[in-house]
Amino acid sequence: MKKFIIYILLLSMCLMDTIPTYAQTKVPKIDAKSAIVMDAQTGQILYGKSMKKVKYPASLTKLMTVLLTLENCKLNEKVTFSKEAVYGIEPGSSNIGILPGEILTVKQCLYGMMLESANEVCSAVAEHISGSVEQFSKLMTKRAKELGCENTQFKNANGLHHDEHYTTAYDMALILKEVLKYPEFRTIASARNYRLKKTNKQKGRWLGNHHKMIRYPTDGIYSLSPSLTPTSGKTAFTTKAKTCLATSATNGDMELICIVMEDTGISVYWDTKHLLEYFFNNYEH
Repeated sequence: MKKFIIYILLLSMCLMDTIPTYAQTKVPKIDAKSAIVMDAQTGQILYGKSMKKVKYPASLTKLMTVLLTLENCKLNEKVTFSKEAVYGIEPGSSNIGILPGEILTVKQCLYGMMLESANEVCSAVAEHISGSVEQFSKLMTKRAKELGCENTQFKNANGLHHDEHYTTAYDMALILKEVLKYPEFRTIASARNYRLKKTNKQKGRWLGNHHKMIRYPTDGIYSLSPSLTPTSGKTAFTTKAKTCLATSATNGDMELICIVMEDTGISVYWDTKHLLEYFFNNYEH
């Protein structure tokens, strides 16, 4: 009997080493309809709220566009903007005012997509890689499936609304986890701003990161606790998708991914902040 009790105790200790451990505090309630927190290194899911429910991703789409750009292009490659890429986007949607015939490097395009969420840049990159946005969208969906995304379909490269363009918080976390493997992505996605140099068509101008946790790291409204460092982020909004946010952050050698979808206004930052701070404080590998 004594040996049996010792065996049970040892087995319990082993099991405790294989699952996440949390302090005895409540997981914060969030306003977002869908969310996930994932360990960026192991893929361990720490939190999920309707994380596999299909949602419209809006500009979170650009994470896949950026991933394929890094996988298929060199940073110094030249991208020439067609009239279709420039004028084929929804009027008034996010852009950096590129002109037909203007030439940017792939590196400049990546900054335009990640910081300013430039829709015309996504279309130009799609044409550069696949010849058309339609063909690039098929490549996006194919690559997503290779990453394990079972509920994702892309119909464009920028995330402007399309009824058949959808994903889940879980699938977006898988995509962000993959693109975080690229040091170039980390440099670009964590930049507060970027100077776009003079091109063949226009003078130089500044680009600013739309993700407020990155752009305003000491602002109490948006900032994470001092021990946490945001390493990447992507904002997103359409009327149908509502507000979405993708964020990764580190604390020491631990990095977590947080995807929040179908949220409202500033709540997307509060939800992200509360989830990341809770799990950094209460989760152990």
